Amino acid sequence: MAASDSLRLVALPLRTIAFGAVGATLTFVGAVAGDSVYILKVDNTTNQDLIGSLFGTQDEYLLPSQSGMIIDVTANKTNNAQGLFFPANIRFAVRHQGVAPTSGAVGVTYMVGDNR
Repeated sequence: MAASDSLRLVALPLRTIAFGAVGATLTFVGAVAGDSVYILKVDNTTNQDLIGSLFGTQDEYLLPSQSGMIIDVTANKTNNAQGLFFPANIRFAVRHQGVAPTSGAVGVTYMVGDNR
C-alpha cells in the first residue's frame, strides 16, 4: 500500500474541564470531535472518582481519581473494510458521584485519521 493510500493518525486539540466545572450531572468536556475517532484518551487528574459518558446521555465509564483511560478501537479486527471507529461528533462528558472534586481537571484527546 502506498503512503498516499493510507491514513495518518493525528490528535485533535486537547479538550479540558477544570475541577470546578464538574457537576452532579453530566457536563461536556470541550468541543465535539468533528471526525470519526479511532482512539479516545481520557485523563482524570481530579481528587475524586468521576463517571464518564461517550455521548453525554448515560453513565458509561468509571474514571478513578488520578488515572487515565484509553480506548483504541483500531486494535480490533473487523470484516468491514472501513474498520471500527467511534462516529463523528462524539463529545465526552463527566460528572462526580456525590462529592465534587476540589483540584485537578479532566482532559480528553480524540485521535482521528487524516489523509492529507
